[in-house]
Parts: sequence; structure tokens; C-alpha cells
Amino acid sequence: MQAVNTISSFLIFMLSLYIYRNKKTNINTITAIMLFTLGLAPFSWIISEKIDIFQNFFEIWILFFPFLFLFTIIYPYEMENTKRYKGLKYIIFIPYFLYFLALFIIKLFESVLLPQFFTEGLLGRGLSHLISSVYNIFLLVLNGAYLVFSFRMLHRKKKIFDNQLLSKQVSYILTGIKAFAFVFVIDLLSAHLHLFPSLFTMERIRLMYTLAIILNAFLLAFSMAKYKFLNIEVKERSLLYLFFRAFFILAYAFPFTLILIKMKESHEIVIFGIIFVSFLIYNYYHKLVTWLMNYFFVKDEMNYEDIIGNFFVHVSGLNSFGEIRNMVIHELKNLLNIQEADLIMSDDAAEKYFTKRYLTFLDMSYRYRQAYRWATFFFPVFFEKRFYGFLIVGNKRAKTRFKHKEMQLIASVANQIAMMLHTVDASRELSEKKIIEKEINLARKIQFSLLPPRDMPHKDLHIRWRYNPTTKVGGDYCDVIFKNGGDQALFVIADVSGKGINGAMYMSMVRTLLHMGMSYFNLRDIILYMNDYIKNKLPAQIFVTMALVYYDSRDQRADYIHLGHNYPLIYRKKSQELSFLEEEGMGLGLVDNEAFEKKLRYHSFKLDPGDFIFLYTDGVTEALNRDGLLYGEPRLMNVIKNNIEGGCDRIINKITADLYDFRGTYEQSDDIAMVIFQRKENENA
Repeated sequence: MQAVNTISSFLIFMLSLYIYRNKKTNINTITAIMLFTLGLAPFSWIISEKIDIFQNFFEIWILFFPFLFLFTIIYPYEMENTKRYKGLKYIIFIPYFLYFLALFIIKLFESVLLPQFFTEGLLGRGLSHLISSVYNIFLLVLNGAYLVFSFRMLHRKKKIFDNQLLSKQVSYILTGIKAFAFVFVIDLLSAHLHLFPSLFTMERIRLMYTLAIILNAFLLAFSMAKYKFLNIEVKERSLLYLFFRAFFILAYAFPFTLILIKMKESHEIVIFGIIFVSFLIYNYYHKLVTWLMNYFFVKDEMNYEDIIGNFFVHVSGLNSFGEIRNMVIHELKNLLNIQEADLIMSDDAAEKYFTKRYLTFLDMSYRYRQAYRWATFFFPVFFEKRFYGFLIVGNKRAKTRFKHKEMQLIASVANQIAMMLHTVDASRELSEKKIIEKEINLARKIQFSLLPPRDMPHKDLHIRWRYNPTTKVGGDYCDVIFKNGGDQALFVIADVSGKGINGAMYMSMVRTLLHMGMSYFNLRDIILYMNDYIKNKLPAQIFVTMALVYYDSRDQRADYIHLGHNYPLIYRKKSQELSFLEEEGMGLGLVDNEAFEKKLRYHSFKLDPGDFIFLYTDGVTEALNRDGLLYGEPRLMNVIKNNIEGGCDRIINKITADLYDFRGTYEQSDDIAMVIFQRKENENA
């Protein structure tokens, strides 16, 4: 019995350590701790065979139940009702903490403070027994409830899974919970309700617990090996792989060792015959073990759902041969489970490549066999009689033959790659034709129609702006949005990552969100919504820097919000000082709202008559000339200082002219956008 307990504890400890060391995420850590507490059960029974369940310090393994419940709450994702209250789920540990605290206090009084009271006094012994009994019954009910809740929660999550991989993982976990619940019910009926005490002795119940623990270890290990449980990929020759291989070998040696011990008094020829037979059988057993290990740890069957659902999605958006080649190699090696793969270009358009779906290594010419000695099959990549090259695949990791349906699938992949390469070529050719020019002109008209009007008369402000994209369309954005009849005005300058049509498209989206939001929501909520939308709905490389000034004519106050953009310039008429508005903040779409909101700041100040604010994009200060010099902030400030008396029109015009003089014949490298507004010095101005 001790040997079985030792093996089960060792198995579960090794598994928990493997999970913890593999990927240190929150859910992996909780899973590792859960398994570690489970492994303490047989270990505690080794320490003392006379300890009743739930009545000793060694029974810290009962923490497995709340950890199991916590695991089911957060795996594979946390439901909204528990995610909303972040720390609330951890209250499930409080009863266990109180249990161990009470047990510690009782033991402290029994051993150190009042030993005579607890050993001689009836009250002391009764109090100790009462507290222990109450907590034992309470925790027993609680453990059972946690088992039921865990099972129901995982079962409910499984029903809404669309991912078959997750569904398989959860199925094995549910099987393990069922096994543990079965033993728990038997323990409840026998040890605590005293039903069938002769049939289910304490030793037998512990043996069943141990077997359930071993079953859970094997189910989780199998789920990791076959279905990437917790996103852990158990590789061939890993520690877990070698451990299971050693286990199978020991499992074979164990019965023959017992036979030899039983037959030690027999004749030497009999013993030699047993050894010889075991050697002969082992040869076949080893092949069986190798097949089992390959089946568990090396996928032989292709996951067609993954190939169709992931491969073409990942590869279809690429627009160059280098990108397609890198992604094809990575995806094929993972999804098709082959050792090597490559995609090569070739002008060797022999007739046989158009008549065969694939060629073997021996079908290829000498130069291909020399360059790709690892290759097994060459799949021609061609589309409409245009030959591009070969998709090359090596041996399967499982060291089994390619099946007919697998060869058909790889040939289909080669055809799809040919179509993508054809699309890349066609797109490159189309970009040189007039149809693209027409689309760009249309996009330019649409973009410029979204800009604010040239003349914006205002009772309190002079307003001017300038926008000049690098190409016919661009990703910079400037705007003025009025609210409440013009009493409030929002001045916006922004830079959307990307140029050309893509930049213009995202700029239009930002403008739409701002204009719609200003009609119904406050500015803070609009900014948070935009950050969440850009971060979670748009491609990962898209982000937006922005500077916003919200001016209220009723009290002549301005609120400035910095979102990772160039610092605006503010001019104070009274002190005749020109300076930058330097405030903390970060761009939209870089982090989730929780981290973004911590950096969101409002800088409020009063705008006196004659004061103005100048907002601009980095296309101004980062303009280059042929010598590689930057236009820079000092030159920008000098131009503004020299033309302050001329007002907004003169400042905008002089900056534009100075930029042209600075660049000379050197081409504009980035979009340029500027907005300036100045408070009038008298109401009639």
C-alpha cells in the first residue's frame, strides 16, 4: 500500500512541477498548486497510517477542493459574473483557513499552554472534540459542494465551446472529477455515515482515493500530450515523455520479477526459460510501447479543422513571397506534424510538374536531391500554367506513412499557395494601372469632404487649419467640433499609424467615432470607447496618437488631453511667452482600458484675450531636407514668434512656406496637419 501511495504522490508532484515550470501563467500556477495539494493526500497517509481523514495537520490536502473550484472558475476563461468582482472568488478559502487556525490553536493549548486541562478535564476534551467534529462535518459538506459546483461549472462551459480542442480537454477533466466524486461519496457513506464499514475500510477508501489520484494524473498528462491542455505542448524526448516510457518498462519488468521470486526454488533451466521468454516478449512489447508513445505524444492524425480554420486565415492576408514562405513553413510543421517543410521559387517549369500532383524524392533531378536531402515529397506550385516552385515536405514526426487523404490535403495547400502567389502578382500589376488611380482620387475626395470648413466664424475665437497628406490620401487628422451652438468647441489633431488608403480609412473611422460620440457622451467616455475599439477590434499594429483641447466660451477655460501626440504650443499674450503643453498620456489602442485610464489626465487652464494654441502632427517637426536634417521644434517656434502679430492666418501660412523652403526639392516624407485657434482680444474683433 505504501508503494502505491509513494508512486501516486510522486506522479502528481512531477506533473504539478512540470506544469508550473512549463508556462508561468496565472491558470497554470493555480493548476500546479491544485495538483500539489492533491498529491499531499497519499503522502500524508505514508507519514501516518493511523490518522483519520480531515483530522490532522497532514490533511492540508483538503485544500485541493477549493483549488479545484477556483480552477473551474478561471479555466479556460473566467465568466463575466466572477470577473467583475476580482477578489470575491478567493473567499472560498476562508473556511479552510479558519479550520487550520482553530486546529492550530487547539493543538497549541493541548501541547503547550493548558496540557492538563485538555488531558484531564472533561470540559477540555469535550471542547476539543466538539470543535473538531463541527469543522469536520462543515468541511465535509463544503468539499462535496465544491465538487458539485466544479462539475456543473465545467459541464456548462463545455456546452458553449465551439473549439473541439477545449471540449476534449474539459471531457478528460470531468472524467477525473467523476472518479474523485465517486470515491468521495463512498467515503461519506462508510467513514462518516457508518454504512458498509466492513466492506469499505479506511485502508480500502484510501486505496480508492490513491487510484483516483493516479487516474487524474494520467488523464491530465494525456490531455497535455494529445490536446495541448493549458497550451502546454508535450514534446518528444521531454521529461514527461521519458518518465512515461520508464513507467511502461517498469510495468513490464514488475510481473516477471514477481514470477522469478516465486520460482526461485525451481530448476535453473526453468528460471533461464522464464528469462528467455521475457526477453522474446519484450521485443514485441517495446514496439507496442513505441507505438503508444507516438500515439500519445506525437500526433499522427492531422487536425483538418485546424488546417482549414487556421492555416488559410493566417496565410491569406500576406502580400509577399517572403511572408508567405515563412508562414507556410511554420504552419505546415505544426499543423501537419512534419519534421521539415519549405517553399521554394523555381523557373524549372518542366512538363511533368503540370501533370503530377506530387513527386517523390527519386523523381527529382540531382540538384534538388542534393539541396533537399531531408525531403520526402515535392508538390508543384502552379496556377493557370504559371509555375512558381515547389512545396517540399519531409518525414512525419510519428514516423508513419502519409495517408492518401493527407497527400490530397497537402496538394490542396500547394494549390492554395499558388493562388495566393498569383494574387500577389496580380495586385502588383494592378497597382500600376489607372483603376488604382481612380480609387485613390475617390478616396481623396471623400477624405477632404470630412475635414472642417475653411471659414469657421466664432464669437470668441479665430480659427485656422491646414492639411497636406504625403500621398493623395493620408492618415493625419485635424478637426474642429462645435457643441451647444458653438459655446463649446473641441479642437483635434491626430496621427493614425499607416499612410495612404489604409491610413485614410482609419482616420475616417476616428472622425466618425468622435462626431457621433460628442452628440451623446462626455469626452472621457468617448476616449475610453475609442481606445477599447482600436485595441480590440482593429489589427494589432494600428494605434492613434492625439491631442485634444476642449474650449468653453462661457468661462473661457480650456481642457487639454494628451494622448501620446506631439506637445501643442501655447502663447500667453500678457507675458509674451511661447511654450509647450507638456502632459502625461499615451496613444489610443496600445493597452487595455484599465492601464490606459491610469495615464489619462486633464490639464485645465484659462485662455486670456490674445492667447492662442497651436496643434500639429510630426510631419511638421520631422520634415527632412536633402542633407538629412530635421525641421525641428526650435525652428517651428522661431517662425511662430516672428509672426505672432499677424494672427492665425499669417502663422499657418508662414509655417507652410518655411517648410517648403526647408525641404527644397526633397519629397515630403510624412503627412502634415496643423490647427490654431486664438481668443479674440475684444468681442467685436
